[in-house]
Amino acid sequence: MGTINASIAETLIVLIPKESNPQRLKDFRPISLCNVIFKVITKVLVSRLRPFLVDLISPLQSSFIPGRGTTDNAILAQEVVHFIHHSQAKKSSIAFKIDLEKAYDRLNWDFLELTLHDFGFPLATISLIMSCVRSSNLSVLWNGAKTDHFTTSRGLRQGDPLSLYLFVLCMQKLSLSIQQKVLSGIWKPIQVSKGGPPLSHILFADDVMLFCEASTEQVKVVMDTLEEFCSASGLRINTLKSTAMCSRMVQGERKRELQDISTIKFVADLGHYLGFPLVKDRVSRDVYNDVVDKVSKRLATWKGNILNKARRACLVKSVTTAIPVYTMQLHYLPTYVCKRLDKMSRSFLWGGDGLSQTWNHVN
Repeated sequence: MGTINASIAETLIVLIPKESNPQRLKDFRPISLCNVIFKVITKVLVSRLRPFLVDLISPLQSSFIPGRGTTDNAILAQEVVHFIHHSQAKKSSIAFKIDLEKAYDRLNWDFLELTLHDFGFPLATISLIMSCVRSSNLSVLWNGAKTDHFTTSRGLRQGDPLSLYLFVLCMQKLSLSIQQKVLSGIWKPIQVSKGGPPLSHILFADDVMLFCEASTEQVKVVMDTLEEFCSASGLRINTLKSTAMCSRMVQGERKRELQDISTIKFVADLGHYLGFPLVKDRVSRDVYNDVVDKVSKRLATWKGNILNKARRACLVKSVTTAIPVYTMQLHYLPTYVCKRLDKMSRSFLWGGDGLSQTWNHVN
């Protein structure tokens, strides 16, 4: 009762390259190909868990929760970045964008089981979930051949429907720890608007943003909180990919002091969050170059000259015009960018190229 046969959990691992020329194992993303019976079991568990997640998970975490979307966190992040950049208040603010290294692969199973107990799940359900997690008989699918099987002692399968929700529950422990310190006055959150709610963090799976006052004491509190959570969960902060941004009122010497404490690089621009550019000042053409590049690369991979116009029209309508839609959920695209995208699509439709020099520039 509450366990599964180990043969049901046999899984193939496919390594998906993150870069065009991967050189190290870190350059690959391991995706699990679970068998049908195992996925049926985990999908049933997911269908039972989902209705309760709205009550269990903090509103500041929006990943995979019914009624919450990606844009919720993106809008909050955009408002915070705009506030921090333009704020002239005496109490300066900091926004940390934390990258968790191989988050799904490093999660500690004992921490996961303790988390399920803390949230009050029935013992039979916990036993079944942990049986699905621990019954890991893995083989790597390499060049079409299956390698010898091996077992693991930590981590969640990327490709298993249940893994997403288990990881969200574990990240809720970090959220609860931060909320407890905010309530006790140890963690001093920021306030974007007068009379608005204090904001200490937002989470989307392993995408973490933390906010506090720009002081050495507060930076120490943030780093101690992260260290405590990482020590318990087995996760690790990737300091090379993590960044921080502070108010303009913070002087260079003080900024270097805060950087030394946190070991996280301070930058003038946090870049992208959940695929959205975080605009801190006036919108320029360069902000949306990545949208144009995505459409350009997609057009370059299609052999439009061997397709008739009807097929080209289908590709343009279903793909190239859909790429900017995600970004447009949060930002208005400048007229220049819209015109350039339209002309690239027309060039592909009528000429089969899409990259012709005739259309690369807007008159």
